[in-house]
Amino acid sequence: MPTDRPRRGTVLLAHPSGNQFFRHLAAALRDAGLLQHAFTCIDWRGGLGIGRFLPAGVRAELARRSFSRDLAIPVVRHAWREAARLTADRLGMRRLTRHEVGPFSVDAVYRDFDRWVARRVERAGPDSIAYAYEDAAAEIFAAVKRCGARCVYDLPIAYWQTSRRLLDEEAVRWPEWEPTLIGTRDSPEKLERKSRELAAAD
Repeated sequence: MPTDRPRRGTVLLAHPSGNQFFRHLAAALRDAGLLQHAFTCIDWRGGLGIGRFLPAGVRAELARRSFSRDLAIPVVRHAWREAARLTADRLGMRRLTRHEVGPFSVDAVYRDFDRWVARRVERAGPDSIAYAYEDAAAEIFAAVKRCGARCVYDLPIAYWQTSRRLLDEEAVRWPEWEPTLIGTRDSPEKLERKSRELAAAD
């Protein structure tokens, strides 16, 4: 009998920085037998004993990003640009991480990750489900849609149009704080990407 319930091992979960929700969702999908792959940038697997030579802050960040070892899940990683971003940030190289335009900005990491995952899921079957996050879902969704797969869009904050309206109001009320409201400086291209992501979601 036909069913719309996902089959076992059908979810392709993708998040560049692997936040806590990603960690818990991956574990829940694993336990339900629904996780096919988890994609992220850094999946710290330890080894070589180099961790003990790293600064405490770096060790804490790497421990937070240990997924395959801690959760026993299949993780595909794409680490180089995110590792460069973290390094540039710690060294105070602000030009390299500048909002949207820096080669190692959060936006550059997310766009690169989105393209990288899209190339790996472009042959997903129609029973697959791509689960991706804001600013890193446009290419993934386009790739799996061509295969007839479904898309789940995780938007952890208000949609950009609502956020922009609220931030613009705050910028008028508190002009001295406006430089800290990064969301007011998103380019039209970035906002258009967000709109494409939401439009593609099922």
